[in-house]
Amino acid sequence: MKIGFIHDTIENSYLLEAIQDKWRRTNGNSTLLSNKSIVADVELVRFIADAARHDLGLIKHLRRAIELKKSDKSEHAAIYAANSITILVAGNYSFTCQYLSNVSIRGSNIQNSNFSGADFSRADLSYVNLRNIQADDTKLITTDLKAAKFGVLPDLQHSYVQCVSFSRWEVHCVSLKVGKNSEYSESGDF
Repeated sequence: MKIGFIHDTIENSYLLEAIQDKWRRTNGNSTLLSNKSIVADVELVRFIADAARHDLGLIKHLRRAIELKKSDKSEHAAIYAANSITILVAGNYSFTCQYLSNVSIRGSNIQNSNFSGADFSRADLSYVNLRNIQADDTKLITTDLKAAKFGVLPDLQHSYVQCVSFSRWEVHCVSLKVGKNSEYSESGDF
């Protein structure tokens, strides 16, 4: 007989305590969240997200990690930002109308989240799980969407998307208008 739930809960509890202790001692820097991606560890992400719902300081540190990636181009900062946004999304944090220009959250999981009106201009969303996001009025100007995972379609009501690459090998200029008078056009390769 295998009892995994109790073990995972205890392990996750210790990890959360270690993360929070590190944040308190280093004023928000967590090497635990910047050394290894936890995006695929759904249980740990949910556990930390549940704690964040009741801890505004934790939310503040996670948000700061995302903002830090705008200026810190290191791989550790990218992992920290991807882990942080994944945790916030799992905790139902809304990114409505947030300025996320120039962030790098590559490899994160932001599925089933609200990014309506967010600005992802010049952001790196490569390898991001974008399934079922609400993204109406979202700016994706020169956003890197390499290998991004979409669901059937992200919710892009009343949106305009121009010059987005959906191909692994080619860049196409795409003009997409979604709304009452929906239209789609595509020009040649760049």
